[in-house]
Amino acid sequence: MNGAALEAILNRALTAWPDRIAKVIFRAQEALLIGGVALGDNVIDLGCGDGTFASLLGRVTACGIDRSPAACRAARASRVYRSVVAADLTRLPFPDRTFDGAFCNSTLEHVRHPEAVLAEAARVMRPGGRLAVTVPTPRKRDWLLFARMAERLPGGDPWAERYRAAFDRYWGHERYFRPEQLAGLLEASGFTVLRIEEYESRALSATLDVLNTLEAHHRHRRRYIGSPELRDVLRQLLTPLHLEPGAGVCCIAERKP
Repeated sequence: MNGAALEAILNRALTAWPDRIAKVIFRAQEALLIGGVALGDNVIDLGCGDGTFASLLGRVTACGIDRSPAACRAARASRVYRSVVAADLTRLPFPDRTFDGAFCNSTLEHVRHPEAVLAEAARVMRPGGRLAVTVPTPRKRDWLLFARMAERLPGGDPWAERYRAAFDRYWGHERYFRPEQLAGLLEASGFTVLRIEEYESRALSATLDVLNTLEAHHRHRRRYIGSPELRDVLRQLLTPLHLEPGAGVCCIAERKP
């Protein structure tokens, strides 16, 4: 993506979460990756939530689907989708080959049967349609800064694991995916993997860990959106997406014939 696209996504993310900079950084990275994929006109957002992530892409998405009725009400109010449906992702209420493409952002880590979600995605997509999926890798929890600091203390391993488990609960994560594991699930579900990109470097992961912790405990959060200095820092963080193996992975796949 070019600089103008990055700036547009950053502006939308800062508007959505002006006092949650850690979330701005993480979601903006994902929007940059998914937004660069040609998915077609008739696209479904699998696990749309309240529609905030889809709004970062700067376009109207054909359909959003989520199991939460409350999230679907918010998604409808966002006007990011032409239609929004409350349904289980493992039982999509659409005929075969309905959609040109799909994206599934940070959703599979929250569901009990990700293979069933991907199989349903394949069923409702047309052959040749593209799917963009983002999920956290095990490094998301392994790299938590304060957990790694605790591991260096005598008897600190149990405390490190408690810290990681607390974040698992906070994030609502059922599991994490290694890149090859996600690719295998996609291939077994009726897709051909075209590209895998990892994002969120170790240094950035540590930065996000600190920000998440500070934001979680700061009762009167500062609103950052007006700071040009912060925007400069964010641009620099978001530009290099391919630094090293990361805490998140984006997979682009094509529906098999």
